[in-house]
Amino acid sequence: TQCARYQTVGASLVYNVATIERSTFYAELGSQVIFPNAKFSNESRVPAWYILTGIDLFFKLTSHVKFSYFFAGGIISSDAHAEKLEGNPHYADGFLFSNGLRVYF
Repeated sequence: TQCARYQTVGASLVYNVATIERSTFYAELGSQVIFPNAKFSNESRVPAWYILTGIDLFFKLTSHVKFSYFFAGGIISSDAHAEKLEGNPHYADGFLFSNGLRVYF
């Protein structure tokens, strides 16, 4: 098994579905550009898209700034292949999980 890092950059649209007390449920639709690692691909960039559903859990509320922990799950689809590896495996396709800290201004 070989592992190699690759970079991505993306943009998304987020729709807040419902707010219940200190949490917000949301749906996110986005696109990404994958910059494959030269160890496994000759491609310079590969497009991808994704859709997620998630929740923001707010832990600090002030009049101008909101802090939250978020987590989401969904799917990602791309046509990325590691053509330099045996079997030309497909990657960046399948289930996607995302989490982290967010600040709203």
